[in-house]
Amino acid sequence: MSHGETSTDTASFPGFSLAWSCCWWSIDCGSSSSRVVDGSISWEIDTNYTKAGSNMRVPQNQALDEMNTLRFFPNQTDNNCYVIPLKFPGFNHIVRAGFYYGNYDGLSKPPTFYLKLDRENWTTVNTSSSVDGGLPIYHEAICLTRSGNLTVCLVQTRDGEVPFISSLEGVPIRNIYEEVLDTTTATLHLVARTNFGGSEVR
Repeated sequence: MSHGETSTDTASFPGFSLAWSCCWWSIDCGSSSSRVVDGSISWEIDTNYTKAGSNMRVPQNQALDEMNTLRFFPNQTDNNCYVIPLKFPGFNHIVRAGFYYGNYDGLSKPPTFYLKLDRENWTTVNTSSSVDGGLPIYHEAICLTRSGNLTVCLVQTRDGEVPFISSLEGVPIRNIYEEVLDTTTATLHLVARTNFGGSEVR
């Protein structure tokens, strides 16, 4: 996801018109300090959004600062959740969760676990490619939020494989293809994104 300038102007995704770039939120899970990147991207700490889990740093620094820390949830419950207050409830939101294992626990056993969005099943997260030298894993969806809060939960599905999360981002959008893409009854999941001619895909 690429952040726009802080203004009332809109930026473009293919097929969508982003609404209110001022309302973009970026959470650096497990971090102990907030920061502003490139003068416009404000990364927050996550303690205002969850009381579950514990913080940890990965052993080696990564190029993306938000991948250097994570929050893990060893308590084996379904209540490992982030609750995000929304300025525009009732709008579609793009939500993106990022994961980088980096062998933070020294076990060399990247976990697989489940992700829920507003208490509904979202996706299975397999972090096997996010070990040392690997790349972060992202899962992205577009959903219609029906309340004043958006909830993202991590659920342990295998014994000994502890869920974790490195980053959480979101922004409200206007859907300009409502007749084709009905998010009132379904959530849309990103399958792939290609940056033609660019050096980075996020």
